Amino acid sequence: MEYTYENITVSPCLILIQSEILASAMTDKSVEGCGWDEDTQILRVLFTSTLSGSDEDILDDIITNRIPASSPDCCSPKTPSDEYVDRGDSSEYDFNVEDFTTDLQWHDLDLSSIVPEKAKLVHMRIRLSTPSLAGINFRKKGNTNAVNTSTMKTQVANVYYYEEFFVPCDVNRMIQYMANNVSWTVLDVTVRGWFI
Repeated sequence: MEYTYENITVSPCLILIQSEILASAMTDKSVEGCGWDEDTQILRVLFTSTLSGSDEDILDDIITNRIPASSPDCCSPKTPSDEYVDRGDSSEYDFNVEDFTTDLQWHDLDLSSIVPEKAKLVHMRIRLSTPSLAGINFRKKGNTNAVNTSTMKTQVANVYYYEEFFVPCDVNRMIQYMANNVSWTVLDVTVRGWFI
């Protein structure tokens, strides 16, 4: 079930939305993902089932009162041993649709020209659109199970979706991705920062 919020004029912190849902008093926390469309200024939050009235009220409160605009500060987990490095004001995406093989198989994505040695967790932003519903997964290179992945899905055809996520990288600063075998209109990814 999709829940939409209009007139969201600034990109919300999508990771924090999901974290707030999981930490809330909602009885149904089966959130599958969320996306914000810059053009329509609509935020969509997708659940596997229809929420009860009380859960809808809690979700409304989360979206309306507790979610700041997206930034490394709001989306970054804080632990004493981690140092977050903000990459700065990037002028273009690091990867676009031509850089991805979309055949529903796992492929390497080399971040070594962007991310420094000793980085262990990469903060990324994605923009995606397809003429049919589709998704893309990211994981640490070397992982083999499908549970611990970052998954982004288009929810309506031909609409831009923006999401942020974190992916651990290996010592060579490689991650992996798997994308549905569809004709992707837009598949743009940029690195926003990383943890050392």
